[in-house]
Amino acid sequence: MDLEGLALKWALKNAVDHDGKAMLGPVISKILGEKPELRSRIKEVRDAAEEAVERVNRMSLEEQRRLLEDLAPELLEAKKVEEKKLPPLPGAEKGKVVTRLPPEPSGYMHIGHAMSGLLNYLYARMYDGRIWLRFEDTDPRKVKPEYYESFRRGYRWLGIEWDYEKNNSDDMELFYRYAEELIRAGKAYVCTCPVEEVRRLRAAGEPCEHRGQGIDENLYLWHEMLSGAFGEGEATLRLAGDMRSKNMTMRDPALFRIIDHPHPLTGTRYRVWPLYDFAVSIEDHLCSVTHVLRTSEFAPRDELQNYIRSLLGMR
Repeated sequence: MDLEGLALKWALKNAVDHDGKAMLGPVISKILGEKPELRSRIKEVRDAAEEAVERVNRMSLEEQRRLLEDLAPELLEAKKVEEKKLPPLPGAEKGKVVTRLPPEPSGYMHIGHAMSGLLNYLYARMYDGRIWLRFEDTDPRKVKPEYYESFRRGYRWLGIEWDYEKNNSDDMELFYRYAEELIRAGKAYVCTCPVEEVRRLRAAGEPCEHRGQGIDENLYLWHEMLSGAFGEGEATLRLAGDMRSKNMTMRDPALFRIIDHPHPLTGTRYRVWPLYDFAVSIEDHLCSVTHVLRTSEFAPRDELQNYIRSLLGMR
């Protein structure tokens, strides 16, 4: 069956399963699921799916059923099998699920973003929930204005509609406040070790000399970082984690570093920027995200992000 036939088949199936109304995103997902090799032709896939959805949605439900029976009767006969859809989300409640699209605007959208985006979108809609488009833009040296719009266009192209939008860089003052809270609790410290020394000690599971600094000294050094007393690479704020943990991400990871480079949205207002795990920990709490859907490579980071939130009294 050619691409147009596949698109029509799955548009009809989606419409019949949803009271005569086909949706673009699920149709694209079904096409790619049946023919993974078409991922390299994603534009053609979307165009074919869009045309099929428009055509099918002009039909009555009875017309859709008749045509589907002619084109792919097995989809009607095996309806119960086909309607397995996505597996249930653990702990999900109707109307309370919140997911997110978290691209880093440091490059153009690719197929991995598309597949992950569809998964998060479909689950949010499956539970009548909400979905965020949240740009993880706290590395000013990498992010560019055109990349933000690249993701907006790409998600719309897939039929994904988000409910809320924000940038992590919008919350810099809040990040600083939470960082100081960790310092005052004795859970974060300023480190001026060279990068090579930090790597050596983390690999050996040994703390550096700065971990024993007092709270007042760490607060002073933190404010020095913010004021510009340190240059890029001369100081970081690190979490007082577990240097003996088998999970390397827990071994006193850096939370903030200095980057002397203008940001496309905030200019030169900030020079001390949060790293990925700190920013994501805070933002998932602020956005009330209930389910984080991502690949297994991020699993080791879950422990760290959950720990950061627990230190700050977040869920």
